[in-house]
Amino acid sequence: MKSSAKEPLPIGRAIATIGATVLALVMTGTSVVSVIWASVTLLGLPDFFLWGLLVLGAIPIIWGTLWTAGRAWHVERNLEQGLDIDQPVFKLGAYFHREPREQSQRQN
Repeated sequence: MKSSAKEPLPIGRAIATIGATVLALVMTGTSVVSVIWASVTLLGLPDFFLWGLLVLGAIPIIWGTLWTAGRAWHVERNLEQGLDIDQPVFKLGAYFHREPREQSQRQN
């Protein structure tokens, strides 16, 4: 039987990234919505406060989801290349640029 080392398929990276992104979306979304709803209900505020706060609450949900997607893609790419996991950078655009493989290997 022949044993050949193949390059990992990008579909594996995509599935892992989508899974982490959906998890981040659901968890942060649930947390933000429940805190806003509980606060508005507890204080007895009108419904327009609820809707306004939900719109404002969408900002951290979207930020966290996009950041998680970029970070998950970055981590999976590093693992495929045999690199170590680096420290996270908590900036939205930190993981959304294309780096050549040689440059990213030199930095780590």
